[in-house]
Amino acid sequence: MLKNYDAFSLTTYAFIIGTILFVPFIYKDIWRLEISFTGWLIILYLSLICSVFAYVAWYYVLEKANATEVAIFLNLIPVFAMIMAHFILGEKITPYTLIGAVFIIYAIYLAISNK
Repeated sequence: MLKNYDAFSLTTYAFIIGTILFVPFIYKDIWRLEISFTGWLIILYLSLICSVFAYVAWYYVLEKANATEVAIFLNLIPVFAMIMAHFILGEKITPYTLIGAVFIIYAIYLAISNK
C-alpha cells in the first residue's frame, strides 16, 4: 500500500474505514453519553496525538525502512508507557519495571546490532 499512497493518505483511509466499521457498535449509545469539556479535550488529544500522529509517523517510517526492522521498535511502547505513567500519573517505577525496561532495550540493541 505504501507504494501507491503516502503516509498521510494511508492513515486517513485507515481511520475512515475504521470509523465506518466501528459506528454500528456504538450508534445507539453515543447519544446517551454526557462528556465534559475536559473529556472532549482528552478525546481530542488521544485521537490527534496518540493515534493520528503515531500512525502517520509509523507509515512514514515504513516507507523508508523494512517492516521487520521497524517492528522491533514497537517493543519500546511499554518503556515509554512506564516513563509517562511516572511523570503524568505519579506512578512509581519499581525495580522490576526497570529491569524489564533494561531487558527490552538490550533486546532491541541485540536485534539491531546483529545486522
